[in-house]
Order: sequence, then structure tokens, then C-alpha cells
Amino acid sequence: MLWTGKPPPSSDVSVDPQVNVSISSKNKNKQIVLPGLSSFLARLLTLLICLYASCNGPHTYETDLGSDSESSDTGTDTQRSPNCNPNDIRVISQEISAAISTVGIVEWSTSIQPLSSAVIEFSLDDLSSQPDDTQTAPVALDSISTDGVYRSVLLGMKPASVYHYRITVNDCSSAKHTIETGPIPVELPSISNTAIMPAMSANGFIVSSTGMKSHFAYIIDRDGDYVWWYPFTPTENSGRMDGIARARMSADGRTMWAGSINMACGCGYLFSIPMDGLGAPTVIPVDRHHDFTVLPDNTVAYIEYTDDGDRIVERNQAGETRTIYSFRDDFSGEGIDWSHCNAIHYYPKDDSYTVSCLSLNSIVKINRATGTLIWDLNSTGQGDFTGVTWAGQHGHQILDNGNILFFTNSGLDRDSDTTSPAPQFLSSSEAVELALDITAGSINEIWYYASENRSLALGDVQRLPNGNTLVTYSSAGVIHEVTSSGELVRRIDIDGLGYADWRPILYGEPARY
Repeated sequence: MLWTGKPPPSSDVSVDPQVNVSISSKNKNKQIVLPGLSSFLARLLTLLICLYASCNGPHTYETDLGSDSESSDTGTDTQRSPNCNPNDIRVISQEISAAISTVGIVEWSTSIQPLSSAVIEFSLDDLSSQPDDTQTAPVALDSISTDGVYRSVLLGMKPASVYHYRITVNDCSSAKHTIETGPIPVELPSISNTAIMPAMSANGFIVSSTGMKSHFAYIIDRDGDYVWWYPFTPTENSGRMDGIARARMSADGRTMWAGSINMACGCGYLFSIPMDGLGAPTVIPVDRHHDFTVLPDNTVAYIEYTDDGDRIVERNQAGETRTIYSFRDDFSGEGIDWSHCNAIHYYPKDDSYTVSCLSLNSIVKINRATGTLIWDLNSTGQGDFTGVTWAGQHGHQILDNGNILFFTNSGLDRDSDTTSPAPQFLSSSEAVELALDITAGSINEIWYYASENRSLALGDVQRLPNGNTLVTYSSAGVIHEVTSSGELVRRIDIDGLGYADWRPILYGEPARY
């Protein structure tokens, strides 16, 4: 069918009238076991001890953060286990990145051993409950310095906002602290986020770029607010550029990669920068174009120009390259751009790539290990499948059920009398889902979405975990999030848009490669 920790008590004194009296006060943690005491005597003794220890009020845990840091909140609602002392977790310093004013950097240490896990929770709320906007930054336990200091990066914060955060080591939480982000740069393109059905929108982030408009990679949140950006500005090392087509985070979430469009301009650079934005970006001059992807081991695969047509090349972290596949092996054409490949994705499940090639009217699947062609989905029916005809394609995705979702720049030809694609199919672009029958060599249209928007350059599509689909009209500067029944739940208008990747969080593996 076609369907268009729980908080501690209010006082720091807890009494078991038959067993013990335990107290905590600033710089003091004591427990006195008093077996068999009556309730009256236990309470009386507790009062005397509290008067002596000055613990008859809200207890404040203090951390010396230095002159550049915000003061901590009171710790009356700090989560902890019975043996937890929040002072065992100490924030040494905190700052906002000098390069990206929405990125926080926290250095901290702990005396808790052994350390099996650690996270930083942060929110616009005060964390007294578990607010909806709470984010969790996992701590890489190997990030500890020689002097026992951990360095954690907070990603996904809105600009010009005060955030509350706390560190949890094993099951012990620190006092709460605040950190304030700065404004966004005026050079970022204007953005408008229209939430039509906000409750049905997927909660997460969109990683994209300014496309042909300028040289920014950026991340926006569900509200359409910028939470990360970096200008990969041309320098004497990187020469001229025609814009950033794709931005992608590394598989470990620690690095942002970006690639220029390079429409045969000899400016096919790859860039990378740590997510804190500090230091100089790495610039890799290579005659690649349009798209790239980052594999789970942080190898980068890209589409490269050669004198004999496009090929797929991998570059590992040591800078070593190897050719995976040359399109000349199975296709023919003349000139440097005879295949015009424009989008690439990797699938860990079967160690394969899919690549869209505009001039070949094809989306192909390639075995990474053997470097051989698995199948060719051709818009003219000249490949391995017949049944559907379209005009032009870019972004795409193989779904978990084996169907293929792709962005067709000029739509599908649904006239059964037409046997060849024509650019004038539609005045708008479409997102299309096809079911592939590998054995029969046939394809069937399962779902599509069309609007008044059209993107003749780039264009992307992604199925989200909640069943919605993200449709990116790159050259039109529009993103639609739509339901499986074609209802528009969110529209983003942005004056500068390349390919786009949705992520649930800004740490760890992406939703797709």
C-alpha cells in the first residue's frame, strides 16, 4: 500500500531511634551507633550533637573553582549512596570554549576508587528532579591526566543560557554547579523553526553545514537553536572552496569532520576539529568531492575524482589510504565527471557502502571487503531492478527492513507509458521509499512525500527512530520532519544548508553512518 536518584532529607540529620544517630556537617561525617535507646533519648542526643556540630540548617557543599568559575549550588538535594561524600568529587575548573561559546569544559577529580563509571548531567533546570531537557555527558575513563584530573566536554547547550550540572561517579553525585554559555556569532545564517506538532517531533539534534552559502559546520537542537558551530574558513593551506557539503561527527563523538563540495574546482578538502573547537583544524588536501562518511573505527571514506572517473577511497587514522572501488570497473563514460557520484553511506551490519551517482542515474551497493558491486539500482531500469523510474537523486539510506529511502531531486515518473526519466517529471523534489526484491530484480514504491519545495543540488533524507522522516531540501534551505502518513510536524528554514544527519545525542555512535 502506498502512503503519501532520590534526594536526601530536608535536614542533614537522620534518626533511627532504636539503632543509631547519623550526622553530616560541613567537613564532618560521623555515625554514632546507640543500640536500645528510647526514641526520646535518641532525639535529645541528636539535638545536642547537632548544636555542637552546627548542623541545624541546610548543608552547603563547597568546591573551590577558582576566580573564573561559577559558584556551586547548595547540596541539599545531591544524590548519593549511604557511603557517598559529595566532597570526594571536586570540580577543579570550568570554562566556556574560546572558540564555541556553547561548549563547556569541566576539569575535575575524585578520590572515589575503584571508579567504574562517571557521567555529567546538565540541564537548564536546577536538576532537583529529572527535567525533560537533562543531557548526560559520558566520561571517558581514559581521559584522566597524569595528575589525576578528568576533562569533560559539555555539548548541546543553548546559547546565552545558564546550565546546572553535577558529576556522578559510580553512584555518588557531586554538588551542583552552574555554567553560562555565550552568544552565537553573527556570521551564522538566520534560522526559523516552526513546530507544527511538537509532541510528534523526534527529540535530538541535526548536524549539517551551510552548503554552497559559506564554510560553517553546525548543529541545531529540536527547538532550532544553534548549539555548535565552526567556520572552516579557507586559508593559505586550504585554498579556495565552494562551500561545505557535509559535516559529520566521528564515531566516538569527539571530532567534527567537514568536507567541501568541490564541483571540479580542485578544492576537495577534508577538515576536522575537536568538538571543543580548540586548536587549529586539521586540513587534508585531497581531490574528493560532495560527500564522505566516518566509519566506527574513525576511518574516513570519501568519493574521489580521478582521470578515469570516481572511486571510493578510505583514509585511516594514520593517514594511510586505500582504494575500495573504482566505478570504471563496472560502468563507462567520458570526462572527469562522467559518473558524478554525490552521496555515500556505510553499513556495519554487512560491511558495505551505498553510493549515489547522479550521471549514472544509479544508487549502487558495494562490498567493502572485496571491493565488488553487489547491486545497481538504476533509474532507467538498466541496472539490476525494474519497476520505478525517477530523475536525479542524492541522499539515501538503506533501512533496517532492507528497503531503500532516497531523495529524488525531480520526483518519480508515475506514468506507466514513460520508460525513460525526464528532468521535468515534477516541479518539486520527493522523498521515496522503495522495496527491493533482490531475487526477482523488482522494486515497488512503498511510500513517498512531496511538498512545494525543490532542491536541484544536494538533498537528503533520513528515517528517524520514531518513524518520522527528515527531508532536507538543501538548495532551498528547508528541512521538513514528516510522519509516516505525510503529516508535517516541523519545518526549519535556514539560509545555508548542505546534507543533514539527525542524532539522538551528541555523544557516541551516530544514528547512521
